[in-house]
Amino acid sequence: MGKNLPSKIHSIGQPTQRYLRYILSHNASAGTAYNDSHYVDIAQGLSAINRRFYRQGLYYHVSGVTVHDSNQNVWCKFATAPDTWMTKNAWIRGFRAWSKMNSLAASAASQSDLAIAGAYHDFKIWLNNNHRTNADSNKLPIGSVDYDSVSGTFPNFNFTEGAVPFGCDEWTHSKFITADPPGNDPQIIDEFEITLLGPHTGGSTLHTTVGLIQSYMDSRQTVPEFSPVQNPETSADPIMNLFDAGDNQDNILADLEDDADQPPYDWDYCPGQGSFDTCLVAQTANSAGAGAVSRCPGFVVPFGLLEIITNSQTNGLVEVVLEITPGSYHGVAAARVA
Repeated sequence: MGKNLPSKIHSIGQPTQRYLRYILSHNASAGTAYNDSHYVDIAQGLSAINRRFYRQGLYYHVSGVTVHDSNQNVWCKFATAPDTWMTKNAWIRGFRAWSKMNSLAASAASQSDLAIAGAYHDFKIWLNNNHRTNADSNKLPIGSVDYDSVSGTFPNFNFTEGAVPFGCDEWTHSKFITADPPGNDPQIIDEFEITLLGPHTGGSTLHTTVGLIQSYMDSRQTVPEFSPVQNPETSADPIMNLFDAGDNQDNILADLEDDADQPPYDWDYCPGQGSFDTCLVAQTANSAGAGAVSRCPGFVVPFGLLEIITNSQTNGLVEVVLEITPGSYHGVAAARVA
């Protein structure tokens, strides 16, 4: 080794590959208005490219996104679960129920502290049912891709080399197995997967999936539609009207009774339940020229579950690079919720 070296060994944070690069195939016939959904699990992508285990149940921070497409005409949207207290509490409730289910089974097998569980035991859920069934679910990041050397044009991709995604031997999504089988028949096992958003799917007794926010909303007490509930006889009470010479107090009382007695949101509905879709957090639009590269600022991704919606009238390839914010969790910024 020569003497022309820095005085210190590299120690700035943890060596971490924070840039996740995805190639998405846009299908112009995938849905209304040529929308095509693709799903990314940031925890899985970081695990695959860094060869270390990143947990899903964290709030991951994206500091920026770059989008490039082969047709130079794509509109790209980035959407997540709503970043609300309801989303957080619904996930915590589901995680605690899943943990209790596993602990009870492990203790029955005389295995304390889940010693029987795998080394990468983790609560992994789907963003919504479309994430579970979509062909473009859980896309894995790839390395560098050579551009088409034949045509020499910048936007064209050459997938003959370098387009193999990083490997992931196993990323099994969690399930609930209920102790309350339909009709109390012990021969029937009600086993269902877990989504964060959307309604329950399957039959009324045997479920296919259960939505955490839907379940949370169905099981909790909520605010009344009107608060407080008014007595209709208030303005007619003789003592209330004792000094009301011109009925002006009746008008004031009517305003007090009728205004601001309903919450500034839908009292019996929560974003994330029913047919609710994801929330838009960023978007870009490409056009011909200058390599058709666009950028957008960062955002928070609850539990690392990200939907990327491409919109174009023509089929093509879309290159998306996510820059994960540096931080203290294995080199990236991520926050616990429980």
